[in-house]
Amino acid sequence: MYCWGNNRYRQLGLTDKEEEEVGFTENDYFNSQVGVRKVASGGSHTLFLLEDGIVHSCGQNNCGQLGRRSNNSSLDEIYSLEAQLIVDVSCGVNHSVAICNEGNIFSWGEGSQGQLGSGQFPQQSPIPRKISGLSDIRIIQISCGHFHTVALSEDSNVFSWGKNDNGQLGLGKQTPNQASPQLVKFLKGVPLVQVSVGRYVFKPHAISSLREKGVIYISCGDEHTAVLCKEGTVYTFGNGTLGQTHSITLMTDNMLTICRINETLVKTWIDTKPGKPNRQDAKREIIKIFSSPACLTASFLKNRDSSSDPSLPIVDLSFANDIFTELCQHKWIADIICSSLKNELIPATGSLPNLFEALSVFLLFPECPIMHDANLAAELVQAIDNLSLNAKKMLETLWSSLPEPNLKKQIQMFKIALILCVFQKKDSIKHVLEALKQLYRANMKAGYKVPISYFCVPEVSHAIIIPADLNNWRIYQKQSQADGTMDPEIYCRYPYIFTFATKVLYLNTDAMLKKNPSVDKKMYYQYGVLCGLAVFNETVIYLPFPLALFKKLLGKKITLEDLKELQPTMGKSMQCILDTEKDVESLDLHFTLSWENQTVQLIPNGAAQRVTHLNKYDFVNKCLEYIFNTSVTETFEEFKKGFYKVCDKDILLFFQPEELMNVVAGHANYDWSVFEKNTVYTDFITGNDRISVFGLQNTVITVSSFGVPNECYLPEANTCSQLLHLPEYSKKDVLRRKLLLAMENNKGFEKN
Repeated sequence: MYCWGNNRYRQLGLTDKEEEEVGFTENDYFNSQVGVRKVASGGSHTLFLLEDGIVHSCGQNNCGQLGRRSNNSSLDEIYSLEAQLIVDVSCGVNHSVAICNEGNIFSWGEGSQGQLGSGQFPQQSPIPRKISGLSDIRIIQISCGHFHTVALSEDSNVFSWGKNDNGQLGLGKQTPNQASPQLVKFLKGVPLVQVSVGRYVFKPHAISSLREKGVIYISCGDEHTAVLCKEGTVYTFGNGTLGQTHSITLMTDNMLTICRINETLVKTWIDTKPGKPNRQDAKREIIKIFSSPACLTASFLKNRDSSSDPSLPIVDLSFANDIFTELCQHKWIADIICSSLKNELIPATGSLPNLFEALSVFLLFPECPIMHDANLAAELVQAIDNLSLNAKKMLETLWSSLPEPNLKKQIQMFKIALILCVFQKKDSIKHVLEALKQLYRANMKAGYKVPISYFCVPEVSHAIIIPADLNNWRIYQKQSQADGTMDPEIYCRYPYIFTFATKVLYLNTDAMLKKNPSVDKKMYYQYGVLCGLAVFNETVIYLPFPLALFKKLLGKKITLEDLKELQPTMGKSMQCILDTEKDVESLDLHFTLSWENQTVQLIPNGAAQRVTHLNKYDFVNKCLEYIFNTSVTETFEEFKKGFYKVCDKDILLFFQPEELMNVVAGHANYDWSVFEKNTVYTDFITGNDRISVFGLQNTVITVSSFGVPNECYLPEANTCSQLLHLPEYSKKDVLRRKLLLAMENNKGFEKN
């Protein structure tokens, strides 16, 4: 071992040197010892931790920081610790701390600022004493500042005590000095590897620029910090330092880390036998890990570096799913996990800080089969509701980073919780709905990785009292400051959970029309009323409107695909313009459009503006704007006014354009086998060859015997009452021929 520097108080441990300044020198005192595991330096004293757990000290002892009553500054063993197996030591200016293998902390030296953690502020305490405030918590790391101390527990909780004049305890600047250990809540749930303390810091915060650097060790000075990365690069920052230094290496194998799952530990748990001591150890480890958000997250952290994709989750969800699935196959383990999740882990997540590393534990829950229990999922939703607004926004970002299969698991877990809450009438219904809303927004940010239809919860639709829900929604809309604290829950605010049939029921329930509309309304207004009435009366009228009309009704953006439907030839031409990589100018196009027997200028002086490769997208967009908006502004507004006179606009926004088009015009997906099953042979159908949006399963054909003198008569249809009057023909061939003849002449059935 080598040492150098100030030796005024013999703090270098050199027994044969009296000089105050010593150059680079070997300390041969330890040549006969078992080896030095760690050296910690204070203001003017030093601690040496040997491999066998014995601690030696030397240097100034004016406050008892050497752990002995005598004023002897020479290197010697701290005998009051000889009964303990010490695994870590640290020094402040005039105080010292040590951790034993059982996780207990011992402190000695100056305590006037509370840095000894004894609950008091003694001027000095020369004999090491156990800090009773942490006796039930296993500590794995310790670090001292000038006049304060920080400890890391095996479940990744951080405790601090001592001087706090600059907020160095991480408890806020307004908090006074603390004589007993205090939990640093800002770091709760963060999977920590190491703690290191300098002179003072103000508040814990994440250094985003180092997130992808693969940091493995940190060290703090008075006013600067150094971090070591996997590849050996050291970054320094603080007072008077910039950039990075030369490459070095550092062994950290002896550093104790927080509890975490690995494949070896899982195998050890599974192989334990009932009644054996190792079974109890396994239970303790399982409870510890599955009760701590930080330990669980640390178990599945990916190895990240500068080449890692920052948009992907920081936890390995596939590995987590494999581990959870394997563990849950063993009932005794599954029972412990379930109890730990319910009583410890889930409640702890409700107060996690605004850090991605802490909130990543929420990504792990859906990978655990136990969490798909409806009751546990409902409790998790309650915890999410307790998060701060910023934490919820960060959680949305994390959800949006999930691959589609994992995002579907998250959605499904909350859907299960919603079904339970609705049918058991739990108070947490609105919390589940809000959680699903967060997931919906996350999916939207991610470009709809999961289809919107996946959010649908058919079971809930049957339990909603639609008139009451609509009424609550109207009241909510009129509130000047509506927020998410509404009571009771309002399902209208979450239309993505509705089935298509439920959306139609909402539409029909809320449909309205004044009794005496003005006879002076324009034709397009009345046309809109007619279409609205078709929706209101659940009547299919085949009006071959393009999808663009329904997009405009719902305020959706018109695209080139809509032009291809309306005017296929023009749409293809526009597409060719966009697909042309070069020589667009050779087409000799200008910002004009021939439409409805006239040429219009799409921009001022458009006839003089040529279409080029740079402005071709603008040209196509201007064409779409004119065709679908400018050219039909007045007529469309009249149509929309009439349509919304009957149908409530807010309800219609539940629908996608394709869905609304099917409500008005029906579809042509015939299922004759279903139609045949619904036939009642007593009395016919409709006067239309289009099917209601509800399908043939909701259409009843009624056939009635029709007494006529002979077989010359054709079948007759009463389309208003959906009746088919069918003469009694002698043969099937005759029936077929007469029925086809009647259908071919469907402008009016004749009797002869």
